[in-house]
Amino acid sequence: ADLRRLGIDEHTLPLVRVLTASFQLEAARGLPTGLPSPRLTRGRPPCRRSAGDRRARSRVRASASCPVRSPCPVRRPVRCPGTRVSLPPRRPPPPVNRASVPRPPPGEPRVPVGASRLSCFPIGKVWNMTAMIETTAGLRDSAAVDTALVEGPRTLRRLPEGASAQPYRLFEVRPLGALIGAEIHGVDLREEIGEELRTEIHRALLEYKVVFFRDQPIDSARQKAVARMWGELETNPFIDQGDDAHVARFAKGGTPPSYENVWHTDVTWRERPAMGAILRLVEVPPVGGDTLWADMAAAYDNLPDTVKERIEGRTAVHDVIPGFSRFLDERRLLEWQDRFPPVEHPVVRTHPETGRRTLFVNVSFTTRIVGMERAESDEILRFLFQQAHAPEFQVRFRWERDSVAFWDNRATQHYAVNDYHPHPRIAERVAIVGDRPF
Repeated sequence: ADLRRLGIDEHTLPLVRVLTASFQLEAARGLPTGLPSPRLTRGRPPCRRSAGDRRARSRVRASASCPVRSPCPVRRPVRCPGTRVSLPPRRPPPPVNRASVPRPPPGEPRVPVGASRLSCFPIGKVWNMTAMIETTAGLRDSAAVDTALVEGPRTLRRLPEGASAQPYRLFEVRPLGALIGAEIHGVDLREEIGEELRTEIHRALLEYKVVFFRDQPIDSARQKAVARMWGELETNPFIDQGDDAHVARFAKGGTPPSYENVWHTDVTWRERPAMGAILRLVEVPPVGGDTLWADMAAAYDNLPDTVKERIEGRTAVHDVIPGFSRFLDERRLLEWQDRFPPVEHPVVRTHPETGRRTLFVNVSFTTRIVGMERAESDEILRFLFQQAHAPEFQVRFRWERDSVAFWDNRATQHYAVNDYHPHPRIAERVAIVGDRPF
């Protein structure tokens, strides 16, 4: 009722709030408002200015009561029907570039509807605040379709908490990004790798999650020998073989097409997924055929706290069938499905060497989160699958002939880009048996 007596309605109230906040901000910053501020006597509130009287003096007397009970943005010395106000000497307002002041279109009112009743403000000032009235009145109901990845800063931490980067003495490391991926120069994989060199390569692998070697004309036998320095070799009955069962051969470009163009971690359908893998390209297409890797420790670091709480201590089911049923013959899967039943792994695993928490679900093999309703499980998994898509967490490697990649399968996902058809792309991979995730 008090606001209506002052001529303020729902159309003009946002304007009062905006201008009052603006004047208070200017005063807090010590900025000149362009008009004098009143000094109140006897602690009484300032009062509302009369629209019809602009000839006030530095001290005015008026009636003893004032209907306004909130700070009044009086900007000029005026005659007021309220209490006594003492005003400082008047200062001239700053010059205004009138060419820059927007004017309403012909035929439009100079002030918004209802604003003419706000006698506290000059008419020209009111019209200039129209845009602010529109924005402060409330945003329309409009939400993003997908909020799994939103813009803004991301935490990019290459090393575990508290660790510091140490120099490499036996070779040169050239990082391919701030977070993941580096080329190692000065190592010939054809030569014997001593324990000291192996230790230093392993340290680079833990730090960068995937390391690359250029100009390494090795064959599959030497590739297996290098991989055995990190552990027992793995076989995969669902992928074509190379020289023997330990070499998985990916000959693509014609028929059948490639199906590795999805973010995934290798063989999470095993009880002990691979620790890592060494991949070399036997034949490189003239264009395309790159491979990308994503740091899943960074993906976990950047999850909202609410999501971390929902997945803490949870396990998820991993199954071989979804990842291969889209392109393998059903009879081939029937031969092996009993030998490889679904397994459970933590949604967030702990890296056994670095101790970092790592997101360990992927769209190829993870089917559900244990202990959740299907709808809730699907919602969370879709959200988690999207985390590998942030370019800040990725590195992209352009293959050349005799290039070799060695990645930590416990800490990454990867994606083979299928953009080289009809050119052939032939790769051979040797995987190293890992441990059971915890």
